[in-house]
Amino acid sequence: MKTIDKYYPLMPFSIISVGLLLMTFTIFNKFFLDFGSILTLFGLVLFYIMLLIKTHYENKIFYTFNRASEILSGIDINNKKIYKVNKFKEYFVKFLNNIDRKLNKGIKINNLIKDDRELPKTIMKDIPIKNTIIHYLPVLINFGNQEQINSLKNHIKVMETKVYQNDEFDLSITKIILDIHNDIEQFLCLYKYPIVEQRWRINISMFKDKDLLYALFGIIQTVVFIIYIVISGKSNL
Repeated sequence: MKTIDKYYPLMPFSIISVGLLLMTFTIFNKFFLDFGSILTLFGLVLFYIMLLIKTHYENKIFYTFNRASEILSGIDINNKKIYKVNKFKEYFVKFLNNIDRKLNKGIKINNLIKDDRELPKTIMKDIPIKNTIIHYLPVLINFGNQEQINSLKNHIKVMETKVYQNDEFDLSITKIILDIHNDIEQFLCLYKYPIVEQRWRINISMFKDKDLLYALFGIIQTVVFIIYIVISGKSNL
């Protein structure tokens, strides 16, 4: 599965691009249309197959958690590459969403009770837990010290014993998620930053989802390919 994660969508889009490019040389030889069409069709089929496989696995609790854990293990105070931090956040958020899909209404992550006595006055108390993690976890990693990063890694390490290969999990894992949330709050309080709810950004986040954009681009390429074939077919009559 990591192979698909590595080559999606670069491989199918590269094949599609080469196919479409070859089809532009149809005026010189009909061979370019035939061969380009085959390449483009193969690339489109490969794109949708890889997208289906990727979507299937990324709806799995065990897989998304393992990917997040694996990526985080390569991050430390001297190695905070932006793409690694963003990749960790991407899989950890998908992991949280997968957990919430398994939990009944009323016991979802945002329904966890925060102890108000432990919250500094500079921290807003009614911000959804998942909202805080989504928007501020990368801040903790990027600007935190080694001790704070190690604390996050320790939380993830404990969670490894509570996520099972059959995609089930121990409900006590939500307590560790709350601990991660609390670490973020304490980190922000240390630098006098309040947590601000970013509801507007969450509402439009679907438009920023890479997989959705890739799928939309794939659909556009499919339509362009069909239109091109139809037009080329008519011109050859």
